Amino acid sequence: VVADVWGPTYYTNALSSPVMLFLVWANGEATRLSAGPPDVEPAGLLLLGFSCVVGTGISFAGWWCRSQTSATTYTLVGVMNKFLTILANVMVWDKHATPRGIVALLVCLGGGMLYRQAPLRDVGKPRLRLALAGDAFKRSLAAAWAVVEPSLPGGGGRRRGGGRARRGGGGQVAHRLADA
Repeated sequence: VVADVWGPTYYTNALSSPVMLFLVWANGEATRLSAGPPDVEPAGLLLLGFSCVVGTGISFAGWWCRSQTSATTYTLVGVMNKFLTILANVMVWDKHATPRGIVALLVCLGGGMLYRQAPLRDVGKPRLRLALAGDAFKRSLAAAWAVVEPSLPGGGGRRRGGGRARRGGGGQVAHRLADA
């Protein structure tokens, strides 16, 4: 399973490269790089390399989480991670969310704690009455069509002159409705 996650990780990072190259060109950084390599201290290069490894790790973790959970659970995990970021913002900096925004965030957190994946439906159990009523409606519609169709011009499975109806015409509609 881990090998299957590396492909999307590489593709995601590779697809971001053209955007980054465009930003390098748009900000005029390409001319500065063409003048020669920038004078960067070894500690800066070390931090840049560490940042690349961590970014790839985050991308891998995201794709791995998607492969292990449902789409709803993955989205919920993302929202819960935002909560930790905002909590850190409130504790560290002066400019942060308003009290109304924090209350909304707490409502989201409460919803996240109450979330539970719906159980899979047992094929052997009867369905809801509404679904059974829909099946009965389709059957009655097919029966009504079988009664009405022969009275329509060219209906009833026969064309003028006693020939057979074209394939897909005539009584085929009633059978398709009954099977739906």
